[in-house]
Order: sequence, then structure tokens, then C-alpha cells
Amino acid sequence: MRRFELFSIWFFLNLVSPSVVGAVTVGFYAGTFDPPTLREMAMVRCAFGDASVHKECQGIGKKISRVVVVVNQAGDEDPLASTRERVLMVKKALQKYGDRVEIIPGSFGS
Repeated sequence: MRRFELFSIWFFLNLVSPSVVGAVTVGFYAGTFDPPTLREMAMVRCAFGDASVHKECQGIGKKISRVVVVVNQAGDEDPLASTRERVLMVKKALQKYGDRVEIIPGSFGS
């Protein structure tokens, strides 16, 4: 079972209509992050416009205001770290984005 491919979701949600205050676009990214990999963190960095990940990321970053990262429980898998520890690892890896990123624990499929 490939935890990254099976437990990650990437989609965007427009929260506010452009006619009201301006468009706010939030990206949601979920996974087990056990442990957080460079590839997974690169996905979030790309959402914030980090062109060092890929040249197209710069344009993506202009469209996304905020990213919510959901750290799922491991489910039936035998995790290397607890959910709390994984949340802390992801927070540390993405701390330079400050208020633009929110890391929350979650549960897959419930």
C-alpha cells in the first residue's frame, strides 16, 4: 500500500466570491506524513509559489492564499510516529510560511 498516493488529496476551494472582498483560494492537502517526505513538502511549497520546485509553481502560488494540511491517523498501518509527532514534524517543515499554512490532525474516511 503506497501511503502517499492512497491518502493524499489535493484540491482547491474558492471560499469567497471575487465580487466580495476579493478571491480567497485555499488549498487542502491530506496525507499520513509518516514521516513527511521531501516530495510531500515540495507539493505544499509549490502551492506557495516556490519556483525551485518547478517553474510552473510560481504561477500556482499567485492563485493560492492559504493551504490547510491535514495529517491523517495511520489507520491499519503501523506508524513510525504518532499523529501528534507527525503534526509537529509537518509544522516544523513548513514554519517559514507562517499564517499561510494550517496543519491539523484528521482521520481518513471517518
